[in-house]
Amino acid sequence: MRGRLSKRAEWEAEFKAREAEAQRQREEAERQREHAEWLAARRKTIVKATPITQYPPIVIHPTTKGVTVPQSPLLRTKVRARERALRPQYY
Repeated sequence: MRGRLSKRAEWEAEFKAREAEAQRQREEAERQREHAEWLAARRKTIVKATPITQYPPIVIHPTTKGVTVPQSPLLRTKVRARERALRPQYY
């Protein structure tokens, strides 16, 4: 009887040790997962510079069109001045 009791006590001690080790490993895995999530979030929030886009150089070709001929705008300033002179002034 004493042998079975001592074997049971040894088994329970080993079982508790295995359970404690499994619990420690689960907690360590959880810590590592949280740390990996934190690192991923940090990587997403870091602003990285975007390189300047390189475009092909601009080539200016000579034109075949003539120069624009300027025209005076029709502002009607003389007509307006004449109309104002004919209107009575109320001050």
